[in-house]
Amino acid sequence: MNVRQFLNVLSFTYKERVRTRAFLVTTTLMFVIMIIVSAGPAILSAFSHNSPSRIVVVNEARQFPLSSTRLRTQMGGGYIWQSGRLPNLPILRNELKRGQDNLDGIVIIQPQVAAAPPIVTTIVRNANAAFVGPLQTYLQSLYSLTAMRRQGLTAAQDALVMAKVPMRLVQVIPTHQNLFLPIYFLEMLLYMFVLLYGSMAMMSVAAEKSSRVQELLIANVRPVTLLYGKLVGISLVGLTQYPLILLAAYIGSHLTPAEAGAAHSMFHGLTPWLLSLFVVFFLLGFFLFAMLYAAVGSLVSRVEDVTQASSPITMTFVISFTAAIFALGAPNSAWVIALSFIPNFIPMLMFAREGMTTVPPIQLAAAIAILTCSVLVSGYISARIYRVGVTLYGKRPTIREVWALLRAQ
Repeated sequence: MNVRQFLNVLSFTYKERVRTRAFLVTTTLMFVIMIIVSAGPAILSAFSHNSPSRIVVVNEARQFPLSSTRLRTQMGGGYIWQSGRLPNLPILRNELKRGQDNLDGIVIIQPQVAAAPPIVTTIVRNANAAFVGPLQTYLQSLYSLTAMRRQGLTAAQDALVMAKVPMRLVQVIPTHQNLFLPIYFLEMLLYMFVLLYGSMAMMSVAAEKSSRVQELLIANVRPVTLLYGKLVGISLVGLTQYPLILLAAYIGSHLTPAEAGAAHSMFHGLTPWLLSLFVVFFLLGFFLFAMLYAAVGSLVSRVEDVTQASSPITMTFVISFTAAIFALGAPNSAWVIALSFIPNFIPMLMFAREGMTTVPPIQLAAAIAILTCSVLVSGYISARIYRVGVTLYGKRPTIREVWALLRAQ
């Protein structure tokens, strides 16, 4: 392969793509969207001034020591706890129906005979109200404590009986659930980049062939040099957009108001290692699919036939993306681990696994090695198909005809 011709094709392809209006518009839109996405959650969190919901407690059980002050102390500051009176219950119910003054629930505590526990009625607007479960747990512990006091237990004995059992959670295979949104977004970006630039290579080959420009090109440049120069040039176009997207994410994260906190940023927790791995899987995934796309593009004589001819390749990549989305919720599943070593699935699934859990280094190295070998094999086969395909016009050849032509070379 002539290095000078390769660099000329690479340079021409790169400059031709980055100077187009479509590239400038899409890059600008992606830059703006990335700033909005990265800073949006934090900005919304900082400027949302919704007042906390109100819970009214009507305590008719005098032997049950419960007050709104005590509830505020024990239940935290997520709700405003207030005391109410039983005669005002119809008014409170109407307020609750209308959602007036942020009233979210009414708790009615009524006594029973002797030392039986009180009857607690909770009236809520939403059956899934978050305060119901913790309130029930607190009232149960409070009743147990009151009953023990009646039996003559001392404060020290009460504390011993009511002491909580300490629990530690040890995860054998750690997962990074806090990275779900960033990894999901990067998976979308990886899918878009590989599919967009792979299709761009295919359309470029098909357009040149249909306009007969390719005949002039291959008269002066070897087909293999033309193919590889074109693919590397298009990959550099993608790598040009990637730093701009990272810059937009950085700007968006630093536009976050201080009171919102860094945890609200869309990309909080991403490491340089994950961002570097994204580049590796983009390049390897792009070359794997783009070479196949270019080979298909060289076999068609009309641009209109490209979509139909490339649909099997596109479908395999769509399936790998769908599998990667499911893998984000179960990165250690057996089927995810198995599929993450199949070449067409490696870019999406292995990146999802590495983002959501800790992949053993030997597995990651093996997957990258398999993908690299697959790219080399794909490049060899695609180059041979490309060399034959660019000279064929008319009816699209079948797989058997292409195989016969390859064997005749």
